Amino acid sequence: MAAMIAMAAGIAAALIFSGISWYASLLPSGILYYVLMHKLPSAKRFMEN
Repeated sequence: MAAMIAMAAGIAAALIFSGISWYASLLPSGILYYVLMHKLPSAKRFMEN
């Protein structure tokens, strides 16, 4: 679920900043994915060592 939300945020950023879409979508989606993987209860099982 975290990946789908981060991908949607990346697509939105790419559409807003179409001139630099690759760079504009990389940072928001990467940061959001990192945060969601630490916060979502469904993603906690993947973070356990």
